[in-house]
Amino acid sequence: MQNISVLSPLFYFGMFIVILHWRCAFKLLRRPNLSLFFVFLAAEYIFVKYHFGRYLLGLYSLAVLIVSIGLKDLIKKYNIYKIVFVMIYGILFIYYFTNTLLVLPYGFGWADNNRYLTRILFRDNASYYDFDHLFSKWISSNDKVATYGISGYYYADFDYIDIYYIFGKNNKSFDLLMEKNVTKLLIKGGDIFWFCESLSLQNCSSNKVKLLVSYPEGIGKYNLYSISESTRLP
Repeated sequence: MQNISVLSPLFYFGMFIVILHWRCAFKLLRRPNLSLFFVFLAAEYIFVKYHFGRYLLGLYSLAVLIVSIGLKDLIKKYNIYKIVFVMIYGILFIYYFTNTLLVLPYGFGWADNNRYLTRILFRDNASYYDFDHLFSKWISSNDKVATYGISGYYYADFDYIDIYYIFGKNNKSFDLLMEKNVTKLLIKGGDIFWFCESLSLQNCSSNKVKLLVSYPEGIGKYNLYSISESTRLP
C-alpha cells in the first residue's frame, strides 16, 4: 500500500471514470488480444510468488492497462472527462517542468549538491547519505559499520554489513557485533533503546555504545554509535 503514492493522478482519475462506467469499460476489455494478456498474466502468478518486489509489476501493468483503455475511449465519448483530463495533464506538466528547472542548478554544479541531496534523501525511507557531511567525520576506512533500517547504499563509501546478516533466529546476542569486528552501528528510525527492543536483543544496553552523531539534531532519525572498547572480545 505504501507504493500507491507513486501512481499518477491521471491513474486515479481514469480509475474513477472506469468504475463509474464499468459496463462500457468491461466491453472494451473483452477484446481478444487483451483477453490473451490476462490469461498469460494469470498463468504467471500461479507459479510466481507475487507478494512483494518486482513481481508486483504485473499487477500494476494490469491496473494501468485497464484504466488506460477505459480512459482513452470514455474521454472521447464524454466531453467533460476530456476537459478534466487536459486540466490534470496541464497541472502535472507545469509541476514537473518547474521542479526540473529548480533541479538544474544542482545538476550543472551551480549550487550546493550536498544541501540538495540532504533535503531529498532525508525523505527517502531506505537510503544512506552523508547528511551535511556529519557521518564521514566519524567513519574511517578501518571501520566496519553495522546498519539497521537502511537498504540503499549508493552513497556509502565505507565497509557496511546489514544487521540481519549478523543476528539469527536462535542467537540474538549483542556480543555478535563484536565477534563480526563491527566498530560502528548506524540505526535509522530510533535510538539504541529502540534498536534493542525492536530486535529483542540479549545483552544489549546503552552502556555498550557511545552516541557519536544524530541527524537531524534533536530528532535522531539517523543515529551513529561506536561500539565501546571495553565490551570488545579479546
